[in-house]
Amino acid sequence: MAVHYEIPFMHTLQPLLMLKWLYVDPEYRGGRVGQRLMRQMAPHARGTGHERFCWFVLNDNVLAQSFYRGLGATEDPEWRRWILPSSALNRLVDGAE
Repeated sequence: MAVHYEIPFMHTLQPLLMLKWLYVDPEYRGGRVGQRLMRQMAPHARGTGHERFCWFVLNDNVLAQSFYRGLGATEDPEWRRWILPSSALNRLVDGAE
């Protein structure tokens, strides 16, 4: 399963295609199913006007990182993920007028 969505405009004023999940049932892993899914995502990205698409990978998911590198993907050096944790979210809610 390859779940994706589009962010209409980013800082480049171009749409961005985000891969939310790439999931292969454990019993089918190692059978190139993930590769086939990514091969379907590539023409979909091009066909919908995207020059690239992006996703997140957990720091400790070495197998996924290796898989994506094998496809020719690289880490994005321009962006860092930011999180607003619960405590900060609560402070914003409590301080909101």
